[in-house]
Amino acid sequence: MKKTLTLSLALILVLTLTLTGCGKDKDSNDPEPTSSPSASPAVSPSPSPDVPEPTDPDESATESPDLSESPTATPETSAKPSQTPSPTPTATPSPTPKPTEPAGNLSGSTSSILESILSKAASTLSGDDELPRSFTDPVSASNAKDTLGLTASQFTDNVADAYVSTAAIGSFAHQVALIKCNDAAAAQVVKSAVASGFDSGKWICVFPEQSFVVDSGSYVLLVATTNVRADKLRAAFSSIAGTTGNVNTFYKHQ
Repeated sequence: MKKTLTLSLALILVLTLTLTGCGKDKDSNDPEPTSSPSASPAVSPSPSPDVPEPTDPDESATESPDLSESPTATPETSAKPSQTPSPTPTATPSPTPKPTEPAGNLSGSTSSILESILSKAASTLSGDDELPRSFTDPVSASNAKDTLGLTASQFTDNVADAYVSTAAIGSFAHQVALIKCNDAAAAQVVKSAVASGFDSGKWICVFPEQSFVVDSGSYVLLVATTNVRADKLRAAFSSIAGTTGNVNTFYKHQ
């Protein structure tokens, strides 16, 4: 009896399991319920890569300005190249003229230079101030003392050539002499010796208003005459020579 009951229970259990399995297969074959039309798809379709996403107009204008409407900026590299300044030329000092060289137009013979000085001064004088008639003679060591106030040795050692112009009438205290010295150093010796040795009272009865010596290079000019003539002769010598040394007026008539 127990054995029959046990078999019955086992049969019932197998039957139950069989029926249960058939129910599940039937449920699995049933179609899935259709989605509601209003339901949103689970995954949104991706936009096509060929179609650009719309851009907000305001943001586009802000982020990407239209360069076609803006003034073209000149790049720094387009600036004009700086010009290298030309070097300032260094000034070369002019060489100091040799003291032995005659200045200005003091060229030619001593007598011709003296005549030029007399002629230039005469062109600026008139009336009673005109240069008196005179004679022009060479000076030598033998008459250097009377005409220039130089001793024979002073003349021989320092003078290359000399000429003197004196008034033809002895009542005029007038004399102009041009002395060409060996060089500028000798001219300084002669200038000093004439200033200390010339006799401005040699005319005895008349006296010059002034006597002076002035140098230019290797030349020395001696003048003994009136003040007006002396000024014109000095100016003529300076104009022809171009440059002169200091004027030594060693005699003034009281």
